[in-house]
Amino acid sequence: METLKKSKMRSLLLNNILILYLGALLRYIYVNKIKRKNIEFDFILHGFNNPKTKSEEMFNIQNSLNNRLCAFVFTILLVLIVGVIQKYF
Repeated sequence: METLKKSKMRSLLLNNILILYLGALLRYIYVNKIKRKNIEFDFILHGFNNPKTKSEEMFNIQNSLNNRLCAFVFTILLVLIVGVIQKYF
């Protein structure tokens, strides 16, 4: 029973990390290549290292939510595109 809980926890943790990195990668490509702003991938992924104010903490929370949202939308679009391609071709 315990090993089942541990394996579920590992899979959830790995899925969460993969989604977070995918969203950060998509946002990095958009900001760095399309908007032409010079920003580091680490800042998009983690935000401020040691937040000192409440606004920096809120930025970090919003940043991680944005990363996850980008990955979720990208995954949904990818599934829809693959579904349409399989249906019509």
